[in-house]
Amino acid sequence: MTEQRDYYENERKFAQLENAVSKNLMNALRAKEEELDSELNAIQNLNDDDFEKIQYNRKKRLLEKYKRDNHWRSLGHGELTECTSDTDFFTISENSPLLVVHCFKNDIGMEYSEYLNVILESLAKKRLDIKFIKLNVERHPFLVSTLNVFVIPTVLLIKQMKVIHRLVGFDEMGGSVDFSEADFNNLLNSYRINEKFLTEKNSDDDEDA
Repeated sequence: MTEQRDYYENERKFAQLENAVSKNLMNALRAKEEELDSELNAIQNLNDDDFEKIQYNRKKRLLEKYKRDNHWRSLGHGELTECTSDTDFFTISENSPLLVVHCFKNDIGMEYSEYLNVILESLAKKRLDIKFIKLNVERHPFLVSTLNVFVIPTVLLIKQMKVIHRLVGFDEMGGSVDFSEADFNNLLNSYRINEKFLTEKNSDDDEDA
């Protein structure tokens, strides 16, 4: 009898929970429907002047993006390139406010470095606001010392000539090469490596400890 009572009690609680979930779901759907109705009404009430203004603003945004993209491409953005000299690095740093620098060594962690290069090459084509470069630590001991690179591979996130984060090894990406291009892009955005944050004060960009 006790087991039977427990069974019916559990059934009653489950039914209550199911009703509560259904009620919350219906409320959420109703709210979403009202939101969509409101947006639809706003669109239906637009006149010719409103549509012309929307079209003008859209063209303006596209033109601004086209000009920005051309500007970044003129600075060598859009591809992953290898730094050829210390002077080359400083010139790039002065011209490109956002840098992702992959520090590598040919005989250490090549599996990780090669995988990362594939990710960076693909991202470089999409994130024109960022300059992606490779830095062979054996060829640039002065830069390695200046940038305090001690572990290979290391990725430096630089904003307006200031290192704001170091991705040392791949622990931050799960410790393996299972991370995706989207994962790495999310990492960049989480540290505000994005042109929309370039107007922020440098005091907000202190390097992580």
